[in-house]
Amino acid sequence: MRYLSAIEDTTVAVEDGASLLEMGAFNFTLAGSSVDASTGAGSFDFHGKVALSAHAGMLSLVLRNPRVDIDGTIASLSIDGGTTHRLVLCELEGGAYEALGSDLVWSADQVHLTVAGAGVFGGQYPPGQELDPVRLRIPL
Repeated sequence: MRYLSAIEDTTVAVEDGASLLEMGAFNFTLAGSSVDASTGAGSFDFHGKVALSAHAGMLSLVLRNPRVDIDGTIASLSIDGGTTHRLVLCELEGGAYEALGSDLVWSADQVHLTVAGAGVFGGQYPPGQELDPVRLRIPL
């Protein structure tokens, strides 16, 4: 979002449980989760919609109902693609859990766009493009 916020014609619309935080990050409402306490593997489903537009409409995308599937230090971030299948937007590496007050946080600093994710961005960014870190904050 840091890059897009520097473009003069960028528009961001949030709805259905999504919000834009002051720091420019997106926040989605937790809709459900399942975690294997012994391995840390789990899935976190979120509810909400973010619509972005920039570059005179040449970049136009919708991020709807994201889900993060975690398996150890790696994970994938997928979105509702409007079909029966989810679209894997990016792969996350180097993730770890930590306690933060009464919440559980999982964060990954190595985030890369997938081939399918590059299509969501209309080819503006290539597969493998590094993206901003992803941080999940889950109330316990």
